[in-house]
Amino acid sequence: MIFTCSVNQTAAWVNNTCVNKIITSILWCKKNIYMKTKIFAILLLTTSLFSCTKTNVDTSNNVDLTNGTWRVSYYWDQQDETSNFSAYYFMFLSNGTFLAHDNSGAVTGTWSISGSKLSINFTNPLLSELNNDWLITEKTTTSIKLKEDNPAQDDKLYFTKN
Repeated sequence: MIFTCSVNQTAAWVNNTCVNKIITSILWCKKNIYMKTKIFAILLLTTSLFSCTKTNVDTSNNVDLTNGTWRVSYYWDQQDETSNFSAYYFMFLSNGTFLAHDNSGAVTGTWSISGSKLSINFTNPLLSELNNDWLITEKTTTSIKLKEDNPAQDDKLYFTKN
């Protein structure tokens, strides 16, 4: 909405008509900007509300670890050491036995859950790297994510179901 006034119009007409047209134009622009801002804010809020998803993570004891075999998908102990365990698949037995199988046979250890901690204990030198009272950060039917509960350590151990 643009209004123009010619130079040869009288001063009275300019004062009354052109000024009124300019004021009306300014007010219309302000109102239009305000409405556009409101509409944009409403659209932004609506989009952000409907674009969020919720991930269900169960750190309770409701997930049955004894069902199936697992592999180490990530192991961090000051560096990535996942490849040290790539030949193994693991079984959490219901009696607390923790089996690690590779091409040369099986190695036996123990496991237990108490609250939000998973304890692992092997006597085998390589697998003893996994020994710890791990803090469970995520436990689903297909993965278990563990971390060292000592804040001074950054160790992480992830199991993924085969």
